[in-house]
Amino acid sequence: MLEALDVPVDTALQALAAFQPLAGRGQERTVAVPGGAFTLIDESYNANPLSMAAGFRSLGARPVAAGGRRVVVLTDMLELGDQSQALHVGLSEAIEAAGLDMVHTAGPQMKLLNDTLPASRKGLWRETASELAAEAAMLAGPGDIVMVKGSNGSKASLVAAALAELNTAPHGIS
Repeated sequence: MLEALDVPVDTALQALAAFQPLAGRGQERTVAVPGGAFTLIDESYNANPLSMAAGFRSLGARPVAAGGRRVVVLTDMLELGDQSQALHVGLSEAIEAAGLDMVHTAGPQMKLLNDTLPASRKGLWRETASELAAEAAMLAGPGDIVMVKGSNGSKASLVAAALAELNTAPHGIS
């Protein structure tokens, strides 16, 4: 049996203050672009309907700068079996409830979601994450908060990396 450790509160708070999420698991950074900067939230490692809805709620609750948008970039959720189509289409309700402004998608299953979105929320759709990553400059702008979310196997990390590479800040500043 493990014994409880007596750790001073100040020590615990210092440790938590230095905590950084792993890549693809909530890592957040500021990306400088011409005209300002946007916030990138990298949730590219894992995705399922519950984590998608939770991510949408979290993004929807964040304040944005004047002119900024809450943008989500989604790639296919994998390993959902015969419910995959319905679960992808069903994400539209959670997107609406969260009040997200723009939805960019990649993958054949996310095409189903894209087709159900109102024109005001519909962003780019591409067959693959690498195709969407090639258009990273079209996905975000100054003042935006952008969350990239998808299954690791659908390569959402390519889009997150491409967005991060838009950074025009001097090396080492982000």
